[in-house]
Amino acid sequence: MTEKLEQAPRGIIIRPLYHNKKDEDMVQHILCLLNSVGVRNLDIRFIRIFARSGCAKVGLRSKDVEDYAVKVLKEVKSLMSLYDLRLLTDRPKWLKVDRMASFKIVPVGTTTTPQVIVSNSQPRAWAQKSTGAMQRDGQPSTSTETIDRMSTETSFSSHQEPSLRPAVLTAATSTPSLPPCGCPETVFYFVNQTIGPRTRQNAFVPAKGFDSLPQRVQNLLGRHLCGFLNSEGGVLYIGVQDYGVVEGVDMGGSLEKQLLENVAAAADNIEPRVFPDEYSVNFAKVKDENGNTLQNKKVVEVCVKPRRPAEGVYAYKRRIYMQRDCSLDFLGVVGSCLNGVP
Repeated sequence: MTEKLEQAPRGIIIRPLYHNKKDEDMVQHILCLLNSVGVRNLDIRFIRIFARSGCAKVGLRSKDVEDYAVKVLKEVKSLMSLYDLRLLTDRPKWLKVDRMASFKIVPVGTTTTPQVIVSNSQPRAWAQKSTGAMQRDGQPSTSTETIDRMSTETSFSSHQEPSLRPAVLTAATSTPSLPPCGCPETVFYFVNQTIGPRTRQNAFVPAKGFDSLPQRVQNLLGRHLCGFLNSEGGVLYIGVQDYGVVEGVDMGGSLEKQLLENVAAAADNIEPRVFPDEYSVNFAKVKDENGNTLQNKKVVEVCVKPRRPAEGVYAYKRRIYMQRDCSLDFLGVVGSCLNGVP
């Protein structure tokens, strides 16, 4: 069974924003804000800036994404620990988020809510698709080069640290810091969506290679957890083909619970000890090309948090693994000592 695609406009209104900033800069900052809370570029249909009204309209692809965005963006105090809201507004504590469908639009200058968006005027900015970039003719740019430059892994208004997800500014310190865990926590994927190539920070397990036998699953998870711990963290995507193409894996019935138990069991077999807050598991929905949710299909994101400083060499069942570019390498077996301690 599938869920029917809803026809209502999906999206959010963000306000109040600066009136005197460049539209391009505001779009970039909004895109990075959304990325920092887990809304990916492919989840975004467009971003329009209404500079005179101090508002932005963000079109989203589904009700799931809209619900998620409204929920997380209303937690202003939490947002300020993830992203420097002063890049968007001089009143970060008053930042408001409304659903596009329920937001009443009135012209600027009337006696009611003068700060809202203008319904019958053309926005001073351009509407753009997911990348947040523009060609010379004013149309959104969807070239591979642009998408690579604007993706969440290379967001240019974020401070970058090598081999990690983007670091963002905290409102308290204005110094680079990672989003919580650096984990994607994606709401949903589309079938045949391309996540990207395999790197040191991600690995893929296709559905046909995911054996449901508990011991085999536990060993697969344990090797990758260990490998990411020895290489500054990363994400294992289950239900994604080797070349980064989403297909989804069956997670019906009690399979989600079983997988969580397998992850915990795998972590228990790693030395030095790995605590539950050092990794996370997310079950992202999978949708077809029409936006319908596929029943029981999920992409499982098993994320290992970056460790700083590293706590020596980690081993799963006394076997040392390290995640390198495009491969998980077995480095050897430890004896009766780890980290140089007998």
